[in-house]
Amino acid sequence: MKKVLAILLVWCAATAVPMAVQAVPASSRIETVSNEPQALGGKGTVTLIAGDEDATFRLYSVTGQLLRTVKVSAQGRVTIDMTKGFYLVKCAGHWSHKVVVK
Repeated sequence: MKKVLAILLVWCAATAVPMAVQAVPASSRIETVSNEPQALGGKGTVTLIAGDEDATFRLYSVTGQLLRTVKVSAQGRVTIDMTKGFYLVKCAGHWSHKVVVK
């Protein structure tokens, strides 16, 4: 079985098509700026960032218990101290994300 896998691996490597890599001119690069609300996990913190509009974030434990509701004004940022773990963050009318606090 090991010989078959080794032969298969050698054959795949030998028949692989090399890919060409080329630089993209700076004028054609797409730069994205997120105007949507964001939630970022960090070292002992969760950072909540509002986009172009006011945003309401709800932080839940993995058991589904609502821990906090935080309102952030447009273009604002709030950092909350949290214990290490996994959290679910919901942004009203936008999305739900899992966040890891280390």
